[in-house]
Amino acid sequence: MYYLYVITNEQDGKVYIGVSCRKDRNRRWVEHKNKLQRNKHSNPHLQSAWTKYGPDSFSYHIKCEVDTLEESVDAEIELISKARETVGCYNCRDGGEYGGKITSKEILLNIKKANQKIWSSKKRRQKMSETKKEQYKNPKLKELVSDRTREAMNRPEVKIKFVKKYDGFIDPTGNVYSPVIDLKAFSVTHGLHRGNMVLVDQGKRKSHKGWTKYVMA
Repeated sequence: MYYLYVITNEQDGKVYIGVSCRKDRNRRWVEHKNKLQRNKHSNPHLQSAWTKYGPDSFSYHIKCEVDTLEESVDAEIELISKARETVGCYNCRDGGEYGGKITSKEILLNIKKANQKIWSSKKRRQKMSETKKEQYKNPKLKELVSDRTREAMNRPEVKIKFVKKYDGFIDPTGNVYSPVIDLKAFSVTHGLHRGNMVLVDQGKRKSHKGWTKYVMA
């Protein structure tokens, strides 16, 4: 599955169009923003607009989905062409690109197969793992990764995937809170001890400050 995304300048409607097959559909947006904020983006027109208008002037959304690589190439070319005729487009080329070069569908398919072959190798994966471990010994890199992880975990769509979800709890007056996704924040909000609430959820404690476990029907 491939999807085409659009980065829009809300000030003038001009767009940047791209294609990706990442499972995390916001990943490309995060990558674009990181490069733009560091003034390192490969597209000079988009970078210039970002610097001029600021990050709050830009939005990101998924335009459409297609099943095959060939369809994604055709769709990207068509969307870029239409954007140039209407709202304006930051893309420097006509689409169907890989690594900044116009690439045929056959070459794109060969690249995909080559990447799959590389990552199917156990030795390759082990070598990459060792390289990453060496990189993370760098204090600055560790701090950067930690900052980005914290930033990502603060997004609701990420939290719901990785933070444990609890069935819920009943307060002393009988109000039900269900489900509870971020128990730490929930405990702080209601003046509770997170550890004791975990015990209540596990059935190892009947209640905490009058709060009891809620069991979904």
